[in-house]
Amino acid sequence: IYYRPVTIFSHFIDYTLYGLNPGGHHFSNLVFHTLVTLLVFQLFLYLCKPRLLIPLIGASLFALHPIHTHSVSYIMGRTDILAALFFLGGLILLLRVTGQEAQRYRRLQIVGACFCYLLALLCKEIAVTLPLIFILYWFCWSTDSSSWKDSRFTSPCLSLCVTLAFYLMLRGSAVGFIPSEDAIPSWYSLWQRGSLVVITCGFYLQKLLFPFRLCYFSNLSVPVNWLAVVQSSYFWTGILWIIACAISLKLSRRLAFALGWIGVTLFPVLNIILLPTLARENFLYLPSVGFCLFLCLLMHSLANEVQYSRRRVLGATVTASILLGILYSGATIQRNTSYRDPVTFLESTLK
Repeated sequence: IYYRPVTIFSHFIDYTLYGLNPGGHHFSNLVFHTLVTLLVFQLFLYLCKPRLLIPLIGASLFALHPIHTHSVSYIMGRTDILAALFFLGGLILLLRVTGQEAQRYRRLQIVGACFCYLLALLCKEIAVTLPLIFILYWFCWSTDSSSWKDSRFTSPCLSLCVTLAFYLMLRGSAVGFIPSEDAIPSWYSLWQRGSLVVITCGFYLQKLLFPFRLCYFSNLSVPVNWLAVVQSSYFWTGILWIIACAISLKLSRRLAFALGWIGVTLFPVLNIILLPTLARENFLYLPSVGFCLFLCLLMHSLANEVQYSRRRVLGATVTASILLGILYSGATIQRNTSYRDPVTFLESTLK
């Protein structure tokens, strides 16, 4: 029951320009991915100011991350790219609304953010999490206990809710909300569903940390007993992420925001409501922004803490980032070999 008219319209434009020549369609995907990378850089620049090098490193790692191969190399995978493009555009406008500087164009920025939010929803459903990301940002960055009543927070939130209601009305009239029968299995017990949520989260986190041996179709399955849960490395990775979020809330709310970004943007695909396909690597396109932001904020905090040897810290950071970028590039190139033709893709998937 997909309702993604903006994505379909982008394919219509591509077909008008390039016909059935796949090169043009791939070129469009690269352009969209580049635009998203520039917005990621702009977002990191805002959150890590006044530094320039660290946001540049974070955006570069985002651009090269192997987990994006499917979204960029597979023409129909642009749903994730376009949704992220408008999602980030809307969020950046919202962050400007919350700034302390003159608010001459605040209403116009809120309208622009809501328009971007609507376009993101019309590209892919995962963009529904933008209001939650904005609330998380306000909670992690605000220092005033009464800030929840601030109009810089309440006005954008209400506007986003109205936009979401309008989208739901459009979607309901177009395709409805209830999937076809048997599309989502419902016979699993509560403990199976709960443990599957943690396992799915751990699966995605491992793919972000170690983006190797990637496969479009995941090998996740619903656990049949508690032994299968305890023996799953994905389960313990999910538990460690929950603990890390709790600790970072005490030590550094900004790091908690980056970790929370991953969880919030994964929320629709964590199998809280079981999905026909339990996990796919392309679901990580938007959550990977949070992963790269976490690396940026970690580097930013480290550079601020070690004032007396800042040059050494920055030098070590740049060196480590270059090595990681080379590793990511190699993994991306290797992953792209699977997308040469349908037979190669299916053979690699089967393997």
